[in-house]
Amino acid sequence: MRRNRWCRLGVALGLLLTGGAPVVAGAAPARPAPARFEFGLFGNQRRTDAERAHFPQLAAAMNGADLAFSVDDGGIGAAPADCNDDAALQDRDLLDRFRAPLVFTPGQADWLDCRAGDGPGARLGALRRIFFAADHSAGRNPMDLERQRPYFPENARWNEGPVTFATVHVVGESDGLGRGHDAEVAARHSAATAWLNGTFDEAEQRSSAGIVLVWQADPHFGQNVPAYNGLRGALRARTIAFGRPVVLVHGDSGYFRIDKPMVDDHGRRVENFTRVETFPGSEPEWVRGIVDPDRPGLFTFRAEPVGTAVNPEQR
Repeated sequence: MRRNRWCRLGVALGLLLTGGAPVVAGAAPARPAPARFEFGLFGNQRRTDAERAHFPQLAAAMNGADLAFSVDDGGIGAAPADCNDDAALQDRDLLDRFRAPLVFTPGQADWLDCRAGDGPGARLGALRRIFFAADHSAGRNPMDLERQRPYFPENARWNEGPVTFATVHVVGESDGLGRGHDAEVAARHSAATAWLNGTFDEAEQRSSAGIVLVWQADPHFGQNVPAYNGLRGALRARTIAFGRPVVLVHGDSGYFRIDKPMVDDHGRRVENFTRVETFPGSEPEWVRGIVDPDRPGLFTFRAEPVGTAVNPEQR
């Protein structure tokens, strides 16, 4: 598996902040928060026995950090063993062990790869019932969320300090396109695009200093991938028009990286856009995001290795 050279060094990346303005109320929940805060990012952490064994250390390490909330970008289980309600309920209980609010967005392994039994559609319906029935996050201290009800409640939105956050349900393996249920894919793509556009609309309305979007799939910047071309195009158009920092967090590809892969129609790098890909499950590490409006970059991201000395009972 390929490994980015920054992983062991820790990564700090600042984004250029092009301006700021006072925050006003938006449609999504906005919690009282200090101007500076930190949040956690991880995903694809429980697919093998080894990954399951070190998951408590990951949770303990994140519980020991002073995080406003964390986001899991998908892959909390593995097919076919976890393609049942009992496994999903156990996974939900694990997410509730995180001290700070925990927002979960589904990944490919959580439903699309469940081809036996009633198939992927039934598993997706079960996930929506088990994980997304309430308008709040998981975790010991849940926070309120806006959800894309009634049909796509896994898509969530919230505001923290000067930043608007959203999860969008987009998974790997071409999002299921070409697997015989393209009507479902089309409806979910339409909802995802509407949710993305609505997130930018809200950020504009409340004069947010930045936006963070989280989904599972690698959208393959610079490539012609029909399943992702439309959403990626909408993301680019809105990012350029927004003009302030935009971050996309995803998993899927199997290695950690922070880069700027978006280019405009003239091939120029879109400097206010940054991609953060979280660690694969084989590496029990997470990413710390830092928001600080007093710094010229607004966002900083840093790799956080999980030490084996962490005692989960102490968190």
